[in-house]
Amino acid sequence: MTAVHPAVDTAGRLPSRPVLHAGEALDGYLERLADANHLRRGQLLDLLSGHRIAASAQAAYSLMTSPDPSAVRRICEISGLQVDSVLDATLARFAAFPAAVWPYAAQARYCRPTRGRRTAPGFGSQVCPRCLAEDAIWRVQWRLPIAAVCVEHATVLVTHCRGCLQRFRSHSNAPLGLASGSVHACGNLIGLSRPCPHLAADHAVEGTGEMQVDATRVVLNALEGRSHPVLGVRSAPSVLLGEVCSLLTLLVELLSRRGRPGFVDWPDADLCFWTRPPSRASRGRSMLPYALQHAKIRAGLLAAAVGILGEDTADAAAARLRPWLGAIAGLPDGPRGWLMSRTTRTPAVDLVIDAATAGRRHRSAFGSMSARRSAAAIPQLIDTEIYDRIFDDMLSVAPWTGRLYVSLCVVRASLSANSWPQAAARIGLDPAIANDAARRALAGMRVMPAVFAGAVHHASSMLSHDRDFRRREDRVRALVLDQHRWLPRWRASMPPDRRPATTPYAIAWMWCEIAQAPLQTSPGWIAPPTSVQRIAYRRFGQTLGSVAQATLRDLVMNPGATR
Repeated sequence: MTAVHPAVDTAGRLPSRPVLHAGEALDGYLERLADANHLRRGQLLDLLSGHRIAASAQAAYSLMTSPDPSAVRRICEISGLQVDSVLDATLARFAAFPAAVWPYAAQARYCRPTRGRRTAPGFGSQVCPRCLAEDAIWRVQWRLPIAAVCVEHATVLVTHCRGCLQRFRSHSNAPLGLASGSVHACGNLIGLSRPCPHLAADHAVEGTGEMQVDATRVVLNALEGRSHPVLGVRSAPSVLLGEVCSLLTLLVELLSRRGRPGFVDWPDADLCFWTRPPSRASRGRSMLPYALQHAKIRAGLLAAAVGILGEDTADAAAARLRPWLGAIAGLPDGPRGWLMSRTTRTPAVDLVIDAATAGRRHRSAFGSMSARRSAAAIPQLIDTEIYDRIFDDMLSVAPWTGRLYVSLCVVRASLSANSWPQAAARIGLDPAIANDAARRALAGMRVMPAVFAGAVHHASSMLSHDRDFRRREDRVRALVLDQHRWLPRWRASMPPDRRPATTPYAIAWMWCEIAQAPLQTSPGWIAPPTSVQRIAYRRFGQTLGSVAQATLRDLVMNPGATR
């Protein structure tokens, strides 16, 4: 016989309103709210059905990632909660730290995903059975793939239910679990309507090491707004998470080369295997690396990344990264180009890669004796004056593309590089950017190759030998990590004070104008700038006065200016 439930006054609050605990997930709270008022989960959804919460997988995803404002208001009406409290119970609380959900969305611009694979575990929640048994709440931080360890119990989070073999609370066809009366329930369905009978709190747990716990604690502290040193320099939480995200992506790529000669001796390597190729129906979609389904592997990767970035110097961090590079030591273009093309470039990770690959870069078959100038003296973008004077009518491409192409040509002529990726590696440029610039420039060539080659040699002879652009690039990266020393003084150096939002543009100006590097690789942004940010940068440069320019130039050219 079907149970009779009390009528609900949809115009006001529910009679029983449990407290929303700090860190509790919204869907778990709504289930407790329904149980406290003797409502079936479906009845609670009926109260919200007119506010864009429907019984679908998409609704389940939206409820925990970006809930509709009207649904948030309705939840506040029936529960008595504040809007901020509701949003804090979803992944929206981490909106200021997009790297926290690494690598949840393969399309996210803050993190380049591993090529051909979707690197995130699927939608749903992990769980610490001990925490769930003690306080009976589902925590929103368990939804973060970057978190794989419970710091309270020093155990690895459980990712899949042993009964239905799905991630907990996947909610394949409903925003809320349908097993009324138990917050310990798996939260999934077997078939169309039968709840999974296994309780999440009954799953066995596995202990983990101190390094994994400490690394997870560092990440969780960053999510709470606490800074942490990166290569010996205390950095903002967003900078730390961006660096960790970048290095994690790189380590996943290196981990995928299991079985290659020189592969790092990774513990629990038997867990590091990959899914079979996609079926014909899903061909063209990204693959899911099975290794990252294991919280134990993700915890180990996080510990390795935080440990590397937690060293006091780039050389010490490079010493910890080098064992990972054995599997790519024999690549034709050397390890650096391979590394740079497989993760989003961030200041600290760039410094570590440079230090780890020093002395191991590929040497051309022509040898280095033919080099007529050092690679450090060649900028990634040739000087504007040289380009305008010599190459003005030779290329029908954007100026920055032409300047980059000319620099690559100078590298190939001066350092005997045999390919565009090799030339890019010599000056610390992403090979993908080099290939794209070369393709565009060759398509827009207006003169005979011999004429252009002569112009390249002329431009090479005009470059000064006493400039070190790699040092300038490193200096700008260091300024990103050391903003608290110079940024307040620079912002206050001109009336009215510069807004905090202009910081990435100031860094980009130093990167493009002083270090002479492409805007798209500026360390001021975690991801390449959008078209809107590019337009804003051009406006920033046009309005930057001579005094402000001199101040920024001095920061790069005179390291003592930040003291």
